[in-house]
Amino acid sequence: MPYQLDKVDLHDGSLQTPAAGHMVFAYQNNVLNSIITTAYFPGNAEPLPIVKLAYEYYANGDIKVQKEYMFNVLTEEFELAEMHTYEYDTKTNPLAALGEIYQVSFEIPSKHNPVKDTHTDKEGNLVQTTTYIYTYNSNGYPVQAEKKVTAPGQANPTVSLLKYTYQ
Repeated sequence: MPYQLDKVDLHDGSLQTPAAGHMVFAYQNNVLNSIITTAYFPGNAEPLPIVKLAYEYYANGDIKVQKEYMFNVLTEEFELAEMHTYEYDTKTNPLAALGEIYQVSFEIPSKHNPVKDTHTDKEGNLVQTTTYIYTYNSNGYPVQAEKKVTAPGQANPTVSLLKYTYQ
């Protein structure tokens, strides 16, 4: 079985303070299935769940859908809050080399570079669309990307440029 990240303890301030919560990683067939973030609250000996991220994959291993669920303390169930649906190019994503370490920031790099992220709310209404246009080097790695974020009704997208440097 390959090495897999199981849990990350979350601390406020320093590692000498008690854990404020955890990120717990679950796998199915050696593929990350979900991440549940928990937190300790006054009066509770055990941490309570807060957020769950669940993943669906394309056959090639790229993330197809990331669903974010919020924990409802009244029903004690996770409820869908939002989704991200991804589309990719066929080139190598240089961030994929970061692997599980990068998962801690709630971003999981796929094998290929994202070209579109469609962000919807729990009812499926469009929140925003992010598109990427890449310029590649001779080895097929991105050297520059134009990122455009557009929300419904927004006349002009927010545009930023990303520059990739390799050694």
